[in-house]
Amino acid sequence: MFHGRNSRVTAALAALVLGVTLLPMASSQAANSVTNITYFNWQFAEPGRGTALIANIDQFNATHKTIHVTPITIPYSSYATTISTQLGAKSGPDIVNLEFDVFLRLQKAGLLADITTAIKTPAHGLATWDNNFVLNGKRFGIPWQSIGYGLIVNKSLLAKAGVAIPKTFPQFLAAAKALTQGTTQYGFAFRNTMPQESGWWVDLSNWVYGFGGSWTDSKGIPTINSPQVVRAVTEYANFYNLKLVPQGADAPTYRQMYWEGKIAMEIDNSAVPTILSTGNPAIKKDLVVVKTPFPFDRNVQTIIGTAVNAASKNKAADAVFLNWMLLGTSQKTLITAMSAESIATMVQPTKAMLANLPWLKSYAAIAPQGVPVMPQGQELKTAEIRRLVLTQVDRVLRSGITPQAAMDQAQSDVKSMLGM
Repeated sequence: MFHGRNSRVTAALAALVLGVTLLPMASSQAANSVTNITYFNWQFAEPGRGTALIANIDQFNATHKTIHVTPITIPYSSYATTISTQLGAKSGPDIVNLEFDVFLRLQKAGLLADITTAIKTPAHGLATWDNNFVLNGKRFGIPWQSIGYGLIVNKSLLAKAGVAIPKTFPQFLAAAKALTQGTTQYGFAFRNTMPQESGWWVDLSNWVYGFGGSWTDSKGIPTINSPQVVRAVTEYANFYNLKLVPQGADAPTYRQMYWEGKIAMEIDNSAVPTILSTGNPAIKKDLVVVKTPFPFDRNVQTIIGTAVNAASKNKAADAVFLNWMLLGTSQKTLITAMSAESIATMVQPTKAMLANLPWLKSYAAIAPQGVPVMPQGQELKTAEIRRLVLTQVDRVLRSGITPQAAMDQAQSDVKSMLGM
């Protein structure tokens, strides 16, 4: 990957080779005296939010004449794999956003820089979950966002069908059936293919947690074939088999279908209502967020941090940018840009923002029931466990094996992989 004083042409060529997207810069071409740093984040490609995040970077570039930040995006479906490969090869971006399991893996491999002395604690304080990025007394990242998940409902579609917003799972299933009309409209949507592995794991975990299950127990022993997990996979597969969801659709596709009025409900994170209403402003008034309609009030919590590549040759400039992002003015811009209820610091959404994005109150209320998506006690093995479990769930959906048989096999495979 490229570092330092590379030209825009070199950056574009490198991005092309790596299969990533070099995003347009509003500011002028950096001069040779400027230190260029690259910043990877899949969110830069998200409708609405991506544009706002890039605009925030442009503010930094406009006020820092000797440092220039170039935002680069990679599709979420391949983000973790691409980043891990690049950093493992001692290349890649200077600064990178990472989901927490990927952060832990890269830190353990020595691929993230120690930024303990480089980061200044902002006056308004860091988020309570900042401690996740300090390992053995050393800081290897800063918080970016804590994300909860709720049921996003198009109340207009439900009202037209004479269906109440579901509060229980039987009501949820009945609503999904009533709102599905062949291939022209679906009652629900979720990821269900291996190319969307990371997101699929989040979607499935919401069902598993909601039915009282977990991937491991408190000691890190796999519980993949427990009755609760088998029940969750069974009900998940039932939605798929009844064609209540668009089979094979990835998240960008079914989110567009949602804002086009072709999907009535989905379980997703706090950024998604804004993505949907950006795609179709007319749908904004119809969006309602409630807790997930499962027997247990438990849903996924995803933690994202920002880290510095250990191979970066621009660590001093990287630190300047990270500290700028933690300033109160920057955080107020970021919380608006991300339409988030919880970001790096204790800065809270403004009253005007809450009035404009009322679902943020719903996500804040849901937050206490969040459960980390990583298997407890086996966090560093999340990717391996995810792949083995989803391989078996894929067989349930496409080969017709029973959820019990599939989860028994996944349990065996995971225990073998863990050496148990």
